[in-house]
Amino acid sequence: MRLKIILALSCMYVLGSCNSGTRSAKYENQGDATASATAVAPDSASVKVAYQSGTPEKKIIHTANYKCNVKNVFTSVRSLESLVKSMGGEIQESNMENTAGELRSVERGDSIIQYHTYTTTANLVLKAPAANFDSVVHAIPALASYIDARNVKERDVTLQFMGNQLRAEAGSERLAELKNKEVENKDDLAIAEYKDRVQDGKTTHELSNLGLQNDVAYATILVQFSQPEQIFTETIVNPDAIADGNFGAACTTALNWSMALIKGMLLLLLYIWPLLLLIPVTIFALRRYRQYSKKGAKNAMQMPIQTGS
Repeated sequence: MRLKIILALSCMYVLGSCNSGTRSAKYENQGDATASATAVAPDSASVKVAYQSGTPEKKIIHTANYKCNVKNVFTSVRSLESLVKSMGGEIQESNMENTAGELRSVERGDSIIQYHTYTTTANLVLKAPAANFDSVVHAIPALASYIDARNVKERDVTLQFMGNQLRAEAGSERLAELKNKEVENKDDLAIAEYKDRVQDGKTTHELSNLGLQNDVAYATILVQFSQPEQIFTETIVNPDAIADGNFGAACTTALNWSMALIKGMLLLLLYIWPLLLLIPVTIFALRRYRQYSKKGAKNAMQMPIQTGS
């Protein structure tokens, strides 16, 4: 009897747990189905009505890509940037660089003439108002000597924009319904989680439309300019010529050095003139000494030798 009572209580607990989980999952599935129906049905119906009445506003994204050769890259870049700014556009990117080519050197006297070859290129990313797109596109060929490549596109994003807008509106309606459900079921966590998902989807569609609106309002223009190879001439000093010098310069240098040497010798004589006076005195004294020495030796040899008796 006691065993039967325990088994009966266990079965009741398991059935109660299953019913609770089923109610939560059932509400979430119903919410997903309702949201999908709300998002899809107004989307297709509204689009159909809008196109039947001819009321939708076209959303066109304009883009252009040019690759041109010009006479002077710097001048062309300044002209095009000034034009876009005067129309209310903006310069998103502007890069200019020189690519070095061949280098040749020619020696001329004491100088070296260097010839540098280089090529200048520029890359621009421009955003111009869509209303002025044709003006900018027509101004680029006027700056070019010839055009290597040209690509102009017009992309219709009307359906994409309307779809995002209708899905965002459906998300707003669903959030209003969920607000009432929160009041009735304050302890149901499924409502809060589903509300977050709906809010994220609504925000994503709204941000996507903001990006589309910006691309529609401002056309994107990519331009690459290049110019024919140029030569830059530079004159520098020839160190070898300066080190060697020419004949006239060498003679002048030698003469200056000789004059400096003579001046030095004169100054040296002025410093040592007392010593120079001692030289003849010393020579005279030595000669006199040698004379007296020879005379004394001769007298000694002429004296008679005395012998004892």
